[in-house]
Amino acid sequence: MVYEYVESITLSDLLYKKGDHKTRESLSWGKRLRIANEVASAIVFLHTGFTTPIIHRDIKPHKVIIDQNSGVAKIVDFSLSISLPPGELEVQDGILCGTFWYLDPECASLGIVTQKTDVYSFGVLLLQLLTGNKSLDSMQSNIEEGNAMDRVNSTIFKDPNLPTMVELYIKERDVIDIADPTLLERHGVEIRQQLEDYLDLVKRCISSKGEDRPYMIHVARELHRIENCFRALTIGQI
Repeated sequence: MVYEYVESITLSDLLYKKGDHKTRESLSWGKRLRIANEVASAIVFLHTGFTTPIIHRDIKPHKVIIDQNSGVAKIVDFSLSISLPPGELEVQDGILCGTFWYLDPECASLGIVTQKTDVYSFGVLLLQLLTGNKSLDSMQSNIEEGNAMDRVNSTIFKDPNLPTMVELYIKERDVIDIADPTLLERHGVEIRQQLEDYLDLVKRCISSKGEDRPYMIHVARELHRIENCFRALTIGQI
């Protein structure tokens, strides 16, 4: 197989690369929203642009690259992807694939893959864009960063109807307490409503029940609305 060469950096490196404070500071709220929107658009295309929707199954910062020439965020590595059967909304897969913390709890427990599987993973990615820190690692420090599990023993996951660790992490927490401090230093309380709307979207995406999560097209619309609000605020400051 031949691929286009893209000079790029992963979103994971942008967020977590040690000793590169300037790189982190360059990730303004506007840039984070743009990255979120571009990744959301790519997932929407996978889910709706084909007769058989493609589910990526491993959306995370390590699988998102930023093109250094165009600045566009792109999804890479489709080795775990699966297509839904024609006319079906789900597919049963006996081999559980994904990465811990990003893995849809319903998929982990029941082995059923749907479009909501990617929504859950994307919700965790949105949370990391918001916090800018290794919040997931702090919940379980012995899990190596970016450790993909091609085959996962589903018995390590609890009842999918119970709140996930990610849900519990942000439950009842104020967005100001978990947002990346660099965002507040640059924009202050002016973006508080946007941050609250963004966190509300995250909570809906990472709901333990798939039926309670929005479809990616609705996630993309809400992100686009939040980005437009930020642009209007920026124009008003000029």
